[in-house]
Amino acid sequence: MNHRVTTGIIAPLISATLLFMVTALVGVWAAPNRAAALFRYGLFVLGLVLMIGIAYSARHRLETTLGLLGLGCALLAAVTAVHFLFTVNWAETGPYQLPFIQQIGLWINSYTPELAKLPNLHKNITGGMLIILLPLGLGGTSWAWSKNYRFIMAAGALALLAAFFGLFITVSRGAWLAFNLAIAYTAYFIWRFRPECRSRLRWLADILVLASTISLLVSLFFPLVRPGVEAIPNLALGKIVGGRTNLWQDSLAVIQDYPFTGSGLGNTTMVYSSYLFLLHVPFLATPTIYLFR
Repeated sequence: MNHRVTTGIIAPLISATLLFMVTALVGVWAAPNRAAALFRYGLFVLGLVLMIGIAYSARHRLETTLGLLGLGCALLAAVTAVHFLFTVNWAETGPYQLPFIQQIGLWINSYTPELAKLPNLHKNITGGMLIILLPLGLGGTSWAWSKNYRFIMAAGALALLAAFFGLFITVSRGAWLAFNLAIAYTAYFIWRFRPECRSRLRWLADILVLASTISLLVSLFFPLVRPGVEAIPNLALGKIVGGRTNLWQDSLAVIQDYPFTGSGLGNTTMVYSSYLFLLHVPFLATPTIYLFR
């Protein structure tokens, strides 16, 4: 029975993965810039190979595999934070950055000016990566603590501190919003579904969580299909989302004209500029160079 259940779960996942890879290959074929598309497709293949390797290892040593994977995520988060700190040109970060953080960055740039010329990740991309890696790294560090691996636990804790610092200096409001929402929803689910929970306020908490979720979805997606209602996300979230609604609305035209093939892997920036605005340069170009663009 267990074998049948496992097969019934794995078979659809394999089918969906293969279908995804085939459709991604179509995205390579449709891309105006094949080199950029092949690079992006190579990242998908690499991720697939890593996923298969992790699944194979977990068949024999599940707890150890997940623990080491979490520690690897903590290390990757620390590397991402350090990469952001050293490769950003802090003289061009603008008023969004905290003054004392900018001073630290300028001091680092003065000693490593060549690093500030390297390709770097945008602050929102860095924040998004750290938000995903931090919980996994925390799980790996907790596993090392439970096994009394003190040196490994200390290394994981230092990596997490570096990652948290990196998240702080990105000043990515979207990442921090996601982080706070994740903490709030996690605390709710832990409290709501623990066996000894007998609180009569559960129904009230359920209504509040449901209402907040619906409000968030409406503020995010309703402006996509109803131009002119940018005031909703501006009122709810300031300019975190409101400033991007025009971009989302314009992108619908591209999506509608490429419903089956997409506009090509790794080519969104140029397709958006040339297709909608007849520009031969990226419309959304910033001083920051996107490493995976």
